[in-house]
Amino acid sequence: MVAYSMTLPLYNDYNEYLQLNNRYYDNSITESKYYVQISELKTSKNKLFDFGSGIVTFSSTILFMIHLLNIKNNEDVKNLMSLSTKQIWILSNIGLLLQIPGCIVYYVFRSYRGDYPPFADNITIPIERECHFIVYLLIILNLVLFIVLRKTTSPRKLFPTSKNTNLTKILNTLSFLMILINLLTMLMAVYDGDWFLIVGCIIFIYAVLSIRSLLLCLQQ
Repeated sequence: MVAYSMTLPLYNDYNEYLQLNNRYYDNSITESKYYVQISELKTSKNKLFDFGSGIVTFSSTILFMIHLLNIKNNEDVKNLMSLSTKQIWILSNIGLLLQIPGCIVYYVFRSYRGDYPPFADNITIPIERECHFIVYLLIILNLVLFIVLRKTTSPRKLFPTSKNTNLTKILNTLSFLMILINLLTMLMAVYDGDWFLIVGCIIFIYAVLSIRSLLLCLQQ
């Protein structure tokens, strides 16, 4: 998909695109009509590139983790160890901090290739808004990790056998919901070609499974 997208033009008719911009600046059409007409002029070039590069990023990250964790068969998956408390702290913060350069790359790249109309707001506005949001999430993340992980230490099996208690059910439910949210976010990121967010989602899924494992082992 990425290779094929490189062969496509951005617009079906570039001259018509220039005329459309002129009509907007001459007040011949409204913004809503401009967006309708520009969507008709655009080819599938950018969508194919985004989706294709998203799949490449996801696949490469998974393959890297398989190699790093030395996974060769299903038995290796069952015997996977969780992250240690220190590793959860470090990787969770790295995964979230990655989103700061990630959002800058996302908007700058799309602005450079012409995704936004010439009259659109400056890309610094969404970048600044998202960076502030990430900083707030960092504070919340570290507070939650401090509360949850203060009594946990050593890495355990990532998928431990545990007693069927109310605590186990609560942990399983919360973990399932958090992983589901991460998976849905990651699917949207793959479709949109948001490379840094894909990597961050994979890191968080591993971190959530590790936290679940450490907390389940506390009740044994």
